[in-house]
Amino acid sequence: MLNMFDDTEAHKTVKFSSLGSYINEFSDVIYQYDTLFNGNDTIALNSVSRFTANGIFPLSDGTSAVISAWAPNYMNKLTDTTIVQLSIYDNIGQFVDDRYIFINATVGVKNVFVSSTDDIIFILETPGANSETYIYITDIQGNPVGLSDPLDIFEVYSFFENNKGEYLFSASSFNGSADLIGLLFSMNRQGQGLWFKQYLNKSAWIFTSMIEMNDGYLFTGFNINKVLLEIDWRTTFDAENVKAVLLKTDFLGAEVLQNMLQNTESTVGASVLVGENITFFGGKYDRTIHSTLILKLNQDLKIIN
Repeated sequence: MLNMFDDTEAHKTVKFSSLGSYINEFSDVIYQYDTLFNGNDTIALNSVSRFTANGIFPLSDGTSAVISAWAPNYMNKLTDTTIVQLSIYDNIGQFVDDRYIFINATVGVKNVFVSSTDDIIFILETPGANSETYIYITDIQGNPVGLSDPLDIFEVYSFFENNKGEYLFSASSFNGSADLIGLLFSMNRQGQGLWFKQYLNKSAWIFTSMIEMNDGYLFTGFNINKVLLEIDWRTTFDAENVKAVLLKTDFLGAEVLQNMLQNTESTVGASVLVGENITFFGGKYDRTIHSTLILKLNQDLKIIN
C-alpha cells in the first residue's frame, strides 16, 4: 500500500500486488464530528477541534484503518481523555464505519503503528515541561494490552515486528552533553522492554529500515549532527551532510558489522533486500538533484557493484 495525507486531512491509498501490479485506489477525508456517542455517553466536541491524521494501515482481514487522534481546542478541551478514531475501509476502498478508542489521559499521539495481529501501538507523550513518552498497546477493539515504563526517547522513526511477534523501534534521544543519539529498542506485546541500544559514532545514527536475517537484524539509515524532528524524503537531506549507514546486529541489538557510505553527496539508506547478496536501496542528494541509489553488497556489507 502507498499511503498519502495532505494538510487538509485528506488521504489516499493505492494498492499493488506483491509483483507490483496496480490493484485499486481510494481517497477520502478524515471525518470530523461535533458530537460522539460512546455507550450511554454523549461527548460534545468543540467545532474548532479536529481529528488529525496518524496513519493508514492494512488490517489482517483485508480491510484498512485510517487512524487519527482528536486534537482539542486549547480553550475548550477534554482534561482527562484522548480520543482515537479508526475509520475502516473494505478491500475495495468503500467506507465501512468509524470506531473509537478512548485513552483515559490527556496525551499527545506522536506515532501509531499496527502489528500483524492488529494490535495498535501508540507512541504517547504527556503534556508539560517535564513530559514523558510511553508506548501504549491496545487490540483493535481498544482493549488495553500493554503499557511501557517511561522511555528516554525524543522521536520514533520506524517500527518492525520480528517472527516472534516482538516489536522493534528506531528512535533518537540525547546524552548528558545534549548530543543527539540514535538508538534501537525492543519490547514484547505487553510493553515490557527486552533490550535498548544506543549508537553514536561522532554523529547520531538514525535508522529508517529494518529486516530480520537468520542470525540477527540489518538496519539502514543515515548519520546526522543536528536535532531531527521528522523525516521528509523530499526535503530533509537537501542541505544536510549525511551518509547512508548500514548496521548488522545480533538479536539483542549488539553491533556485529557496520558500513557508512563515503560519497561526496549526501546519501540515505531506505531499505534492503537480502538474498545471497544484499541489495541496498537509498537516496542521493546533490543540492536540487535527487537520485535513487541501488548497490549490491556482500554479507560483510562491502560494496560489490
